[in-house]
Amino acid sequence: MPAAPLPAEPEPLAPAARRAWLLILALGAALFGLRLAAPADLTDNDQERPASYVLDAVQNNHWLIQRDAYDDIASKPPLLTWLAGLAAWIAGRLSRFTLYLPCATAIVGAALLIQAGAGARFGTLAGLLGALSLLFSQYGFKHVVLARNDALFAFTVSLAALAAFRAWMTGRGWTWFWLAAAAATLTKGPLGVLLGAGGLLAVAWERRATEPLGLRGRIWPGALVWLTLVGGWFALAWLSAGDDLIRKQLGRELAGHLTGAEAGGKPPFSDPFHTALYFLSRYAPWSLAACVGFWRVWRRPAANAAERRFERFLFCWFALGLLVFTLAPHKRPDLLLPIIPAAAMLAGRELAGGLGRFHPKHVWLGVTLGSVALLGVLAVARPQGRDTAGEVVTTRAMRELAEWWEQSGPHNPPLTFVEHTLTVQFYLNRHQLVITPAQAARLLLGDAACVLVTRDLAAVRRHLPADFALRVLHAAPAGGEPRGWLVTHQHEPTETNSATAVGVGPLQVRLDGAAFVQARRFALVLRRTRPEARVEVVNESDRPVTVRVYWTDKPGPYVERRLVAAERWVLESR
Repeated sequence: MPAAPLPAEPEPLAPAARRAWLLILALGAALFGLRLAAPADLTDNDQERPASYVLDAVQNNHWLIQRDAYDDIASKPPLLTWLAGLAAWIAGRLSRFTLYLPCATAIVGAALLIQAGAGARFGTLAGLLGALSLLFSQYGFKHVVLARNDALFAFTVSLAALAAFRAWMTGRGWTWFWLAAAAATLTKGPLGVLLGAGGLLAVAWERRATEPLGLRGRIWPGALVWLTLVGGWFALAWLSAGDDLIRKQLGRELAGHLTGAEAGGKPPFSDPFHTALYFLSRYAPWSLAACVGFWRVWRRPAANAAERRFERFLFCWFALGLLVFTLAPHKRPDLLLPIIPAAAMLAGRELAGGLGRFHPKHVWLGVTLGSVALLGVLAVARPQGRDTAGEVVTTRAMRELAEWWEQSGPHNPPLTFVEHTLTVQFYLNRHQLVITPAQAARLLLGDAACVLVTRDLAAVRRHLPADFALRVLHAAPAGGEPRGWLVTHQHEPTETNSATAVGVGPLQVRLDGAAFVQARRFALVLRRTRPEARVEVVNESDRPVTVRVYWTDKPGPYVERRLVAAERWVLESR
C-alpha cells in the first residue's frame, strides 16, 4: 500500500494551528454543554462515589484522602477530587457543572494535545482530524460528562508521553515527563508511568535505522521529583487514614486487579480478544483509520527520520497499553482511554491523507460543517441522556427528594440517609455516613422523632413489625413508580423541643434539647436549643468507634470518647 499523500499547508503553520485550536475548543465546549443539558444520570457508572469524595474533601476538609458515605476509603489517588473540589469551592457549591468540569477539561485537553503532537509532525489538518476523532467517538462523548478518573488519566498520560518523546528528541526536559507522570500517578496509580513511557520502546526499534537515536540527557534525577510528589502524598495520606489506605489502594485496587481477585477470580490474559474488540467498537469508525495507520508504521515507515520516530513512538505507546490491558484480568472499555490519543494521531494522518485530493479551503469548511452537523445529531439522539432510562429516572427521583426536603421538609428532626442515597446527598451538598435498613428500622422503632430517606422501602419494612405505622412524607418521582421515599414514624415530626434521632453510620444519636448541625464522619456538630441538652450516642457496630462532639454555641474544645461495640454514651451540656 503506497503512503497516502499529505495535503499541502494552505498557509503558514501558526494561523492554521490557531484556527484548529479554536475549533477544538469551541466544539469541546459545545459538547460539554450538550451533555450537561441532557438528563442527569449520576446513579449510573458508579459516579456517586467520586461525588461523595468531593463532598468529603470540601465539607469535611479531608483533602489528603477521602471516604465515601459508606465510610469506604477512596480507591484511587485524589487528583480528580482535588480539581472538582477546587471548582466546587470557587463556585460555592458542588453541582454537575463543577463535578464534571475537570473531566470535560481533560477530554478537550487531550484533544488539544493530539492537535499539538500530530499537527507538528503530520500537519495541522492531521492533528485536527485526530483531535475531532476523539471528541466525536464514544470515548469523548461519554467521558466529557462522567465523574470517573479515566478522562483525567488519559490527559495526564498523554502529557507524559509527549513530554517523553520531546525529551528523547532533544535530550532535555525529562523533569517535565516525571512531573506529568506524577500527575498521572496521582490520578489513577503507577500505571501512568508505564503508559506514559511506553512509547520509548521505539528507541530500541530505531536502533535498526540508518540514523539511530538513543536516549540522552539526565533521565533519572526527575524521578526524584516523581518520588517526592507521589511518595509525599502517600505518606501523608497513610498518616491520616492508616492501614485502610494500604489495604484499599495497594491491596484491593492494585494487587486485586493484577491478580484477578477484584475481577471475579479471572486469571491474567482471560478473554484476550475483548480488549481489541473494545477498541474497534468504542472508537469506531475512526478505529479503522487507526488500524491502517498501524499497518503503515509497521510496513511502510516514513522516510523522514523525525516523522518515523514519532509514528513508531505512537505505535509502541498504543501497543504496550493494549498488551497491558489484554493481560489484566479486569477489563472495561473505558480503561483503553489513555492509549486512544496515540491511535487518534495516526488515524488523523490517514484521514488527512485521504483528503489530500481536495482543495484545503474546502476541506476545512467540510470539517467544520461536518462537526456542527454531528453535534446536531447528538443533540437530537441524546444516546446517553434518554429521559426514560432507568438510571436517569432514579437520579431524577433522588433530586426530587432533595428539593422537597429543602423546600418543604421538617428540618427538625434531622435527615438520616439509608444505603444507596448518595445522590440525594449530592443534591443537598451534604456528606453524611449512611445506615443499613436494619439500623433504619431500629431508629423508627425508637421514641424519638426521625426522618429517613431510602431507595429501598421494602428492605426497611422487612425489619419492622407488620402492623407498624410508617408515614411516607414524599415518594419520588411524582406521578411515576416510586424509586425513593422520605419516611417517618411521627405524625407531626416538627416539634422543636421534642427528642429527635439521627443515624450516622454505625452511630445512633438521640438528641433532647439539641439540634443536629452536621457530621464529619464520627465527629458530631451540634447546637443547643435549650439551656440543658442531653445527647445519647450508641455504637451499633461490632468495632470500636471514636466519637467527637462539637457544640457550635458553646466555647471550648470538643469532647471525645472511644465507644466499644454496643456501648452507650450519655452527654449532658449545661
